[in-house]
Parts: sequence; structure tokens; C-alpha cells
Amino acid sequence: MKKPIDHDANKHYHEYIAKCVLEKYFPYLFSELSMEDAPDLRTPDGRGVEVTWAVNHTDAESSFLLSKIINLTLEDADPKIVAKLEKLDQSLLFYPGTKRIIGCSPEETSQGIEELTDISSDKIDKTRQYKMETDLFIFTPMMGFYDDEEIKEYILWMKEAQKYREHIYKTVFIFDYEHIWKCDILTSRFVKTRIEKSDIDGIIDDALSKYYK
Repeated sequence: MKKPIDHDANKHYHEYIAKCVLEKYFPYLFSELSMEDAPDLRTPDGRGVEVTWAVNHTDAESSFLLSKIINLTLEDADPKIVAKLEKLDQSLLFYPGTKRIIGCSPEETSQGIEELTDISSDKIDKTRQYKMETDLFIFTPMMGFYDDEEIKEYILWMKEAQKYREHIYKTVFIFDYEHIWKCDILTSRFVKTRIEKSDIDGIIDDALSKYYK
């Protein structure tokens, strides 16, 4: 049975996905990203990316449980963990055409941008430790969790939250596996790019192959 690496391993699964997405969709900004710490990703010319995800308490618990069964088949996964995820109203996501577990998604819709602002507040407080220009990459809990109006609201909040800061995130990437929003905080604008299913399948497969090497 293939077992996942420790949940706290330096090369986190989400950081690999962020690396693949940025290199594929924004090659003019990011190439040959390396896995580091504070910030999590770095370019050879010294640009950084801090990777995080917008989750509430239930989602955080689900992420921990998921780390114990990700990349296993449903038959190999611990049934107690699967049952716990079901109690948390989480639906398992499988790699296309297989029963290999690649994630889970909450059976709920967005209730505003609270998760985005909470995690961003925490990350803003840490910007002073970065010795390079650093962007922020945020995973959302599931596809379609936020709409464009909520992204606009978040950008305005982020601009105000950093108003008197010396070190700021000028660009925030918000990723939900179906779209990625490149948010320019200084101009209060965003560019939304749709990710085709074939592309995300390849990105997930690439991330899994690195995560479980």
C-alpha cells in the first residue's frame, strides 16, 4: 500500500500544485520555482511566493484527515478516516477514471470572504520577515466557492489592510482548481483565467508524482 508522506513534510502537496500552476500560467513571472521556506517558493532572480489556503476550523480538520489518505485508493484508505470526513460533510474527490483520492470538498457554498481575510491578516503580519518581493497564493476550499464580486471585495479589503505597511503583497493569486484570479492590489483590478480540466488533471498528477516521490 502506498502511504502519504508526513503531513508536516517541507515539500507540501499544496506548494507543489502552486508551483505547477504558476509556472504553467504565468511563465513570464515565474520559472524554475524552488521549494523554500518563508516564503515557500522562490524564483532564481529573487521573487517569492507564500502559499496558504483559506479554510475554516472544519476545513482545517478535514485537511489533516485528508493528508492520511490522499493518493490511496478508496479500498486502501482507512474507513474510519473516510467516515470522519463524511461526518464533516466532506465529499471525496478522485483522480479521473480511478478511485485514487486526490482531495475533498465541503458540501457548502461561500458565506462571504471571511476565510480569505482571516488568513490574509495572518500573512500580512509576517511580510516583514521576507527579504524579497513576495506574492501570496491562496487555495480556496472548493471550485466555485467565491464569485467575481467577492474577489473584488477581497481586493479592496486587502488594499486597505496594507495601507500603512512598509512591506506588502502587491499581487495575490486565488486558486480554486477551476479558475485562478491574479489580483493586483495596488490598482484594485484582477485578471481571471479559466483552467481547463485537462490542464488541472495534469497539474494534479505532476504534484502527486513529486509529493510521493
